[in-house]
Order: sequence, then structure tokens, then C-alpha cells
Amino acid sequence: MDSGLWEGILVNYYTLNHVGPITISGQVAPEKLREALAALDQELLEVAKPGYITAEAVDGVKRKRIVGTMFGLERASGFAHELGFWWAVTGLDYFFGYVDTMAKQTPEDLRRYATRYIVGKPRVTGVLLSPETRRALGLTEAELATGGTP
Repeated sequence: MDSGLWEGILVNYYTLNHVGPITISGQVAPEKLREALAALDQELLEVAKPGYITAEAVDGVKRKRIVGTMFGLERASGFAHELGFWWAVTGLDYFFGYVDTMAKQTPEDLRRYATRYIVGKPRVTGVLLSPETRRALGLTEAELATGGTP
């Protein structure tokens, strides 16, 4: 984000009963796509290095998670949606302890997770573009399979 290549980016993992999807999604201007994908690959290599993820960054995320969760549960419709989702995928005990369990994660836990499950692992890359924009960029499936490099 700091480079200006990405307009927005999000990393997410849904803890499901047996396995959950890991997604990295974002928005980028079409003309910056190749450079942004290459920068993302480089950034992921950095995530695997000790010290990259700081305690301050993790604390900020923990606070956002607590506030976001409480805000979502404030309305009956939000509570019903959250309760139904977690009950269906993991169980109510997991749901009721989720925020506290997530708050126990450390920068080292996140580094180990990224190293084990994300960095250098097989992936699927999808790009949503109009056919005209894809033709104008000359974007190929092979480029997407290699992280945006020809």
C-alpha cells in the first residue's frame, strides 16, 4: 500500500472446522497490475523474515478486531449472522472464544503461519478485468501463474 501500487489490499483466513481458505485480495489500477503483483510477491518474502511483523502492528489489528466484532454483534441481524456462520463451520464454543484466542497471537505466530501456509506455496491468481482491458494489457494466463512476470 505504501508504494501506491495497490489501492487496497486485504489478507484473510477463515478458520473452518477442518481447513479454511487463505485469501489475499486487493484493488489495483490495470496499468499497475504487473508491478503490483511482483511487489506483492516481494512483500510476502519479507513477511517470512523475523521482525517484519511488529508487536505494535499486531496490537492495532487486535484492537480493530475487537471493535469490529463488537460493532457487528451490536445489531440483532449482525449477531444472528455471526452466530449462524460460526455455529455452522466450527461450533459455538469456538465462536465465543474467537476474539480472545485471536488476541493471543504474536508476531512470531503470524510469521510462522505465513511461512508454513503462504510464502512459496501453490496458489490461484484471479484478476477481474474487462476483455478489452485484458487485450490492451496483453495479459496472459502464464503471467498470472508466475505472479505477473512474463
